[in-house]
Amino acid sequence: MVWMILMYVLAAAVLLTILGVLFWPGKRSDPDALTLRRVVVTRVIGQLTVGFALLGAVAGVGRTLWFSETRVELPGSTSFPEIDAGAGVNGLRILWGGFDHASFTMEGADFWGRFWLAVDGALIAALFVTAGFAVIRICDALLAGTPFQARVVRWLRITAWVSLGAGLGAQLANYFARHLIAGQLEDALPGRVLNAENPGTLSGQFLASSQAFTPDFWPVGLWLVLLALAAVFGIGARLQRENRGLRREVEGLV
Repeated sequence: MVWMILMYVLAAAVLLTILGVLFWPGKRSDPDALTLRRVVVTRVIGQLTVGFALLGAVAGVGRTLWFSETRVELPGSTSFPEIDAGAGVNGLRILWGGFDHASFTMEGADFWGRFWLAVDGALIAALFVTAGFAVIRICDALLAGTPFQARVVRWLRITAWVSLGAGLGAQLANYFARHLIAGQLEDALPGRVLNAENPGTLSGQFLASSQAFTPDFWPVGLWLVLLALAAVFGIGARLQRENRGLRREVEGLV
C-alpha cells in the first residue's frame, strides 16, 4: 500500500512542477484567463485522480486476492547487533539503533488476511476517488460562475465522512490483516529467529505488536477541516441565493 501512495505523491509532484512552469503568471498575463486555465487544469487533475485511483484499486485488490505472493510489514523494535548505546565519534553519540518493522513476502497467506489487506487498499482508493469528485464539482461551479452551490456543499460533506470512515477503516483492516498473518508467521518461523535475547534477530515483539491496534488520527483532522469548509460554502450558497433574490426584486422594480 505504501508504494501506491508514494506513486501518487511522486506523480502529483511532477505534475505540479510542469503546471508551475507552464502557467506561472507573467507580467502581461490576463488574470481572468489565467484563473480560468488554472481551474480547467485543476479539474483535469481531479479527473486523473479519480481514474488512477480506480485503476489502482482494481489492480491492487486483484493482486492481493489472486496473486500467490503476499507482502506485509509488521511493527516492532530490535537493536542492531554489535552497536552499544553511547558509541560515537567527533561528538556524535548513538543512543539507539535498530529496526522498527519487519517485512515479509510469503506464499500461502491466510485468505482472510489477504482479504483485509485488499479492503485496506480499496478504502484508501475510495478516499482518493471521493476527493477527486469533490475537486471536479468545485471546479464545475467555478467555471459556471456560481462557486457556492448546494452540490458543492454536499460533496464536501460526503468527502469529509468518507475520509473519516475510509481513513480509520483502512487502519482497522490493516490491523486485522496483520493479526491473522502474524499468527501464521509465529508457527512458520524457526525459534532461533524469534530469539528476543539476541540483538539483530526478529524477536517475538514484531508478531505481538502487530496485534495491537494503534490508530493514527489524521482522518479526524481531515474530517474536521472538510466539514468546516463545507460550512463556509454553505453560508456562501445561502448568501448567493439571497443576492439573486434581491437582484430579481430590484429588476422587477425598474
